[in-house]
Amino acid sequence: MTLSPEEIRHLSISRSVRGYDRRETDRLLATIADSFESVWHQRTDLHAELKRLQSEVQDARRLEQLHKEEIENLRERMKDGEATIANLRKEAARMKADREALLAEHQRAKVEQDELRSSLVDEAQQQVAREKALMATKHKKLSEFLLAALEEVEQAATNGSADARDLAELEALRNALTGTE
Repeated sequence: MTLSPEEIRHLSISRSVRGYDRRETDRLLATIADSFESVWHQRTDLHAELKRLQSEVQDARRLEQLHKEEIENLRERMKDGEATIANLRKEAARMKADREALLAEHQRAKVEQDELRSSLVDEAQQQVAREKALMATKHKKLSEFLLAALEEVEQAATNGSADARDLAELEALRNALTGTE
């Protein structure tokens, strides 16, 4: 049976012939009641403190669970981020390789273009040289032919078979040809 401090204070003990001294018993019961009351209040305070601490523990557990969930979310985001970074690195490496291939292709095309240009210039120079030589040969043959024709005309004029106008034209032509040689 549990008694409250107030019940202990108003407790009455039956008497017997050889019973206890009433005053001393009342003082002892009052001391016991005071002591018990102190323990009772401590118990009530501790009970309230226990409830408060249990509530804090529950709050701490909820907070810990939220932190765990946040940490897990961060880990997942980190994994996603790492995968994204890995993909970006692969893409960057691919783009770098593509760039290097394009640069190499560009360099090769430039070399080919320079070689082609050089080849075309050489070919054009050779063609010009051939044309120049051909023209010189034709010019020489034409000059020789015309000079021979002029000599024949002069001989004909000396012999008296050509007229003066033909002779003047032939003389101008000879002067032009001898001046261009």
